Amino acid sequence: YNGSSPYRVPATFALIPYAEFGLGAWYAKGGIYRIPEALARLAGELGVELRTDARVEKIVVENRRAVGVRLAGGEVLRADAVVANSDAVETYRSLLDEEERKSFSNRKIERTEPSSSGFVLLLGAKKRFPQLAHHNIFFSDDYPAEFDAM
Repeated sequence: YNGSSPYRVPATFALIPYAEFGLGAWYAKGGIYRIPEALARLAGELGVELRTDARVEKIVVENRRAVGVRLAGGEVLRADAVVANSDAVETYRSLLDEEERKSFSNRKIERTEPSSSGFVLLLGAKKRFPQLAHHNIFFSDDYPAEFDAM
């Protein structure tokens, strides 16, 4: 559900009911893709240039600070900030040289246990399903074995 085994991080899982029942579950009107659309629109209004379909080869670091990215074709795009929305371990491994990430050595990265992910659907249906609630979570029939296998 959050990428971790509940047998290894039970306190993290204790926060989920509080977040859901105390804060509520929120959905983007029109679907989740409305969020990046709104961010792109706002970025454009603020003068930010967005490039899509541009493969990043490296994060450019100067004086221990990310200052841009180098694209696969060799072009360097300088920036005030670099935000990576990719897997953290893969970002460190592939986009930053080891000397640029002092606290995340290659050895530490190789010892990092990856997490799993949940499969989430937000569906709009005309049919009613009385056996389902508005917000449903389905777990394996053998939850301990599922996490043991991972």
